This record gives sequence, C-alpha cells and structure tokens, in this order.
Amino acid sequence: MRLQADSSTTDAGLVVTIKLPPVEHREEMDRSLVKVGKDVIFHGFRRGRAPVSLLRKHGSLVRDADDDCFRRFMEAARAVLKEEVLKAGYKEPDQLDFGVPDVVVSDADGIIKTVTVTKKKPEVKTEPVVETKSDAG
Repeated sequence: MRLQADSSTTDAGLVVTIKLPPVEHREEMDRSLVKVGKDVIFHGFRRGRAPVSLLRKHGSLVRDADDDCFRRFMEAARAVLKEEVLKAGYKEPDQLDFGVPDVVVSDADGIIKTVTVTKKKPEVKTEPVVETKSDAG
C-alpha cells in the first residue's frame, strides 16, 4: 500500500494528512474483494474463482472488502504517522496527544486521514482536601 503523507506545523500542533490515492484505493479494494470472495460460490465458477467484476455487484462482499481495506489502511497509516512525527522533531511520543482522526472514504478521493498531533498538557496533581472536625465549645 503506497500512501502519500503531507505534514505542516500550525498553532494547534503538527497536522498530518495521509492519503491513499484513488487508483491505489481501487487496487486495494480489488485485493480485498479477492480475499473476501475466496469462499464464495457463484454458478459457473469454482469456489473462490469468480471474477472481481462479479464480486463487486454483491453489496455484502463489497462492505466486507471495504472493511478489510480500511483496516489495512489504518495499520499502514499508523506507521506513516510515526515517521512524520519523528521527522517533525517530536522525540518523545509518550508526551504527544494524537487527536481523533478525520477519515474520509470515497472512491473519487481514495482514503484521506488527517490527524492533529499536539503536546500533552502536563497533568496537575491535586491533593485531596481532608476536613477535620474541631471541638469548639
């Protein structure tokens, strides 16, 4: 899976956009359809030998293939994100906060994932307040 990555630094932090181009997305979907269709039997074809064009016509297979493709994209995107963070000069990943990704899945645009990486705010430890009763009387 060949992903494209673009990163920029803003006031909010490091913004990383990872994209699977449409052509790559189509190829990955075809691979996923073949993988998902291995146990499917269509009249006139041996088990798992139906052409991808036939597999594309069955919604449940397409959904399963899309899930598989998306899972593999997210795994590959994690590695690319780590590389981009290290290139940007963030040395300690434990001190980073990875925002919730904005993910767009579309045949026209491929798959796009944008993540904003910021430094974690230091944790403030507070001592519990203990009240004592005093005998005034």
